[in-house]
Amino acid sequence: LIIAAQNGNTEMIGKLLEAGANVNGADRWGFTALINASSRGYADAVGKLLEAGADFNAAGSDICYTALMEAARHGHAKVVQMLLMVDGIDVNVASRFGETALILASEHGHAEAVGKLLEAGADVNAVGTLHYTALIFASEHGHAEIVGKLLEAKADVNCYNIFDNTALIAASEGGHDSIVRLLLGVNGIDINAVNRQNYTAFTVALEKGHDDIYEILYDHVTRRQVVLN
Repeated sequence: LIIAAQNGNTEMIGKLLEAGANVNGADRWGFTALINASSRGYADAVGKLLEAGADFNAAGSDICYTALMEAARHGHAKVVQMLLMVDGIDVNVASRFGETALILASEHGHAEAVGKLLEAGADVNAVGTLHYTALIFASEHGHAEIVGKLLEAKADVNCYNIFDNTALIAASEGGHDSIVRLLLGVNGIDINAVNRQNYTAFTVALEKGHDDIYEILYDHVTRRQVVLN
């Protein structure tokens, strides 16, 4: 059954289930048929397994990723939607390292999945591995569309990870000017936050040679001072 699910063989899945296959059987790594089908985006297989009573809360591997996490991590938005419609599913269930489906989808740049998770009530400020939030991951990796969605959902723009990098510092370091502009549009953003290396968004932009971002930051401060005066 697990092999059939890995290959999206819906017909074989049906035959095996009719023959009494254990829908929640797991391999040596703890992966079930549902987790594997979700990871690969086989929506029809996922639907058949769910109808057969597959445990959607089962978690595979040492990291403990559920079917929802796997679908979100790989950007299978249709499967994410299917799983979110299952009564009793926890959109905020976390892995061993605190990663939620939203964090994984944001890190890997899957905007459609992010949207569906937010609509389902995903915690936009959940904290995962190394104290990363979805916003910091998306800002660091340059996923501007996702940053926009997270900000609309009221993500904490001043949260920081284990390195004391805020989303703004991460975006400035990565040279993601469009994200820097999005972040600067949030009231209350701390433009002078300092990380563990004693860098601000300004200094890290200069250090990395992102002169355009330095100018964006400088213009923002200048305009703000004019307004305050």
